[in-house]
Amino acid sequence: MFEKNVADVIRNEYQNWKKYDKVFISSPTGTGKTYFILHVLLPYVSQQEKKILYLVNRRILKEQLESEISSFPFELRESIRIELYQTIEIKMSEVKYDSQNRTHRALGYLSVWINPVDYDFVVCDECHYFLADSNYNTNTGLSFRWLQDMFSSKIRIFLSATITDIKEYIISDDWKRRFGRTICYGFHGKSTIAAQVVCQGKTWEYMAQANYDYLNVHIINKEDGISELVMNEKGKWLIFVDNINFGEKLKKVCK
Repeated sequence: MFEKNVADVIRNEYQNWKKYDKVFISSPTGTGKTYFILHVLLPYVSQQEKKILYLVNRRILKEQLESEISSFPFELRESIRIELYQTIEIKMSEVKYDSQNRTHRALGYLSVWINPVDYDFVVCDECHYFLADSNYNTNTGLSFRWLQDMFSSKIRIFLSATITDIKEYIISDDWKRRFGRTICYGFHGKSTIAAQVVCQGKTWEYMAQANYDYLNVHIINKEDGISELVMNEKGKWLIFVDNINFGEKLKKVCK
């Protein structure tokens, strides 16, 4: 069932989310994913004296979110931290392998920079970043591995308009780790029994759908039809083209 707003879809179910749970929220731009996190979940988390780690994939988005929460009451501001995936990847690239002790040592940043113990929720905004950006950023696997290994016991919330592929990837990774034994980031390998707990959390899925009823959709088969439509209709137009020459032609014709 589709609803138009994320908060309407989730309602009060966020109060039932527990440790080890995975939450997948699939909805396009304009359906209130960020609003839900900042204006619904955050006050609840703050009231519970817990904290959110909010991960984003673009610096401008990080700045926008930080600007928005700067006007929040002190208690709310202190209950959320916003970081870039790319910053995590830079930190991870500083990890050195100690062949003598057979452990990874992260130059102390794991406990000093971001201590997972401090957070109860981790939000992965635009989580398709892990797969989509991997075509040109080979470090996306570092932030993904860090998230999976360090925050598996937390409530992990994944936000995306295109969540299907990454959701399957995350669920598959959790199942692989269920019986896996790893030694990384300065921690000793988990026993098989302990690792199984990772996959025992509940998976929550929510879908929201944007309302595009206000749009007047036209199908134009000829290039000349675009200029005719623009000239005959009132208002401003934003037109995307894949040919710069055609774009320049439209600008001249539609002045």
